Amino acid sequence: MPIGALYRQMRQSRGITLQDIELETGLTASFVSRFERGRTDVSQTNFMKLLTAINVTAAEFWFVANRTGQPPELAGDAAQLWLAKRELPFLRPFLARGTYGGANLAEIRQAKDAAEATFRAAPTRNHHFAYLFYQGMLAASAADTITADVAAAGPVIRYLQQVDSWGVYEVQLFQLFMVMMPTAENLRLLAIGVKLSRRLKANARYRTLPFDLLVGDFTVFVARREFDAAAAVLALLQKEPNFGATALVRRFLTGWLAIRRGAVASGTATCRAAIALMATIELPEDAAMWQARLDAILGPDHRDLVLINLGGSQ
Repeated sequence: MPIGALYRQMRQSRGITLQDIELETGLTASFVSRFERGRTDVSQTNFMKLLTAINVTAAEFWFVANRTGQPPELAGDAAQLWLAKRELPFLRPFLARGTYGGANLAEIRQAKDAAEATFRAAPTRNHHFAYLFYQGMLAASAADTITADVAAAGPVIRYLQQVDSWGVYEVQLFQLFMVMMPTAENLRLLAIGVKLSRRLKANARYRTLPFDLLVGDFTVFVARREFDAAAAVLALLQKEPNFGATALVRRFLTGWLAIRRGAVASGTATCRAAIALMATIELPEDAAMWQARLDAILGPDHRDLVLINLGGSQ
């Protein structure tokens, strides 16, 4: 939905007229009407005046705008990927696929070839990183055991080490490449990423970034059977503040680590208890998503899941 049309919808739902807006802002009713119909643009200053006149914050407006048009059938990981593509346009080159594994090697190879062609035609840093991402994910998906890929991760590691103040791009670039990073570099950058991403938590939209970083890296180390590193990351997760279902996610992860360490019965019980509590506190989508993950973990092929969350809370 165009932003003008969304603004009109919000204004009308609050019973605010164009004349009210004119009196509040000094902008003429005809000008506001043209903006709502997409026939004129507004400056940032005037847009903030318009939002204030209908008692809506910029964060609220863009939160609603980014979710307008989401297909109702999408849920869980698929919905998060859809939101990531909408909200993080600079990461779109990295988001051709939502899942990676041996079952879809042909599609991953196709995405890698397309990214390589884009990079050869326009050799920018972002195009290079996208090409390296698919190259690394293709190798990881084809392997029996996930291992570090220095060739793919090296340029990204060097870039992240030289950036003094990470933004959303750097935090989520780390998420995309953490599966390929050697353990020592991974843990060093994780500490930097968690520290620097905390300053972004002042914006409610990004309050999950440190938690998402830690959850993702936990799953990387579990998949690589580096259980001591996974336990260290889980200990850091225990220090993160609770919001939403995060306490239950930590409980699930504790059970997941136990399963992979060989305590299948007790670990499974811990995971199921976390899922049951999610359902009890009326988080059915979360419960269904984590149940699907548990089914994969316990399935006949004992799938290794690496969770890269770019579109919202876990």
